[in-house]
Amino acid sequence: ISAHRTSDILAWDVCPCNQLLNFSAGKKGLPYDEDGILARAGKVNTMLLDEMRKVIKLPHSEPFSLDNTFILTSFITLLRGSTLSVEDQLRTSVEYICESIGAQARRAHEMLDIEPTILVTGGSAHNTFLIERLDVHLSGQSVKAVVPDDATIDFKEAVLMSLCGLLRVLGKPNAVASVTGADRETVNGGIYHP
Repeated sequence: ISAHRTSDILAWDVCPCNQLLNFSAGKKGLPYDEDGILARAGKVNTMLLDEMRKVIKLPHSEPFSLDNTFILTSFITLLRGSTLSVEDQLRTSVEYICESIGAQARRAHEMLDIEPTILVTGGSAHNTFLIERLDVHLSGQSVKAVVPDDATIDFKEAVLMSLCGLLRVLGKPNAVASVTGADRETVNGGIYHP
């Protein structure tokens, strides 16, 4: 989630998403759960959902970043050890993801006194079941989820990395203190000439 308030840019990770879904889909030899078909066929398991809720204290009010190793040793370990069907793992993961985003969106609204808009990008934006569940978790809130065009969904990270590279070349900060939690903004990356 990210937000702009006066001159500050605030952003933080909320929870893992594709890593959870793709891991469980992989148990059926699939790279991902297309359109959330498998998750739609599953049931939420309250025990697994409660275990997932314990991993990260939500909502955040300070910068927060998820580390890949942390996700592997916490969430993926839960899924790896689960005896639930793949469908139930996926359904429970979808519920956890959408519940977490809903909780963080409410917190952003309270903290910033803004009506947040969530730009849904990355592979999960193509997961129609996840988007349906996200809409349910955001209903009744002053929060709107927007699924943009396919190019934005699929290439947002490439565009953002290009922007970071351009800022580096220009000698301008590409790591913002209000996002990273550091005490100052920094210019990151190296420029190497052959």
